[in-house]
Amino acid sequence: MSESRKFLHTSVIPPSSSLTPVLMATNDDSKTLRVKEVTELIRSQNWSLNDFLIAFYSSNNTSVATQRGCYLTKSDGARFAPEELLRLWIEHCPPSSKGYLEHVIIDRASRIIIKETDNARASKSLSVSTKSVTAADLDEDFLLSKLETEYIGLLPHLWFLLNAIVTSANRSEQKKHQAVAGKEIKAQFVETLHFHCPSPRLTHPK
Repeated sequence: MSESRKFLHTSVIPPSSSLTPVLMATNDDSKTLRVKEVTELIRSQNWSLNDFLIAFYSSNNTSVATQRGCYLTKSDGARFAPEELLRLWIEHCPPSSKGYLEHVIIDRASRIIIKETDNARASKSLSVSTKSVTAADLDEDFLLSKLETEYIGLLPHLWFLLNAIVTSANRSEQKKHQAVAGKEIKAQFVETLHFHCPSPRLTHPK
């Protein structure tokens, strides 16, 4: 096993006893020194920080996988590190690469939503037998409400995305610093969804 592999296999984070006193401090200057010392430690293993992170998040080692799981677990009321990291990547990405980073994010989101939509197509809740259709089912308000409930349950990520787009403040609202209020989003949302998702199907009993 190479020295760099031994480093990841044996200990992802060096024991506190091996850190210099300045690394144990918590002020901003000392945090900077901690960052420098840790990155130097990684470089001493002939790795880049990206090499280390990829190896860490792809490792099959039980100990490393346990640590990885802790860092990727979302707990109520606690900060979610992946969310913070994504924000920081976007904020600090060089202009020459920012467009590609955003493309990668959209591509991943698209795959999640496409998979979500494919699963929704097979849902029996979007299939209504003609024998069970009542006058209430054909009432516009009731139908929109029912569709909204179904789509939120079956397509939560697509709902979140389209709802964010429809309810986002326009230029006038942004300029006046007005909160988005009174927007009729249900009809717009359902109308938009019909271009992306399967509509409820009427099935005729044999």
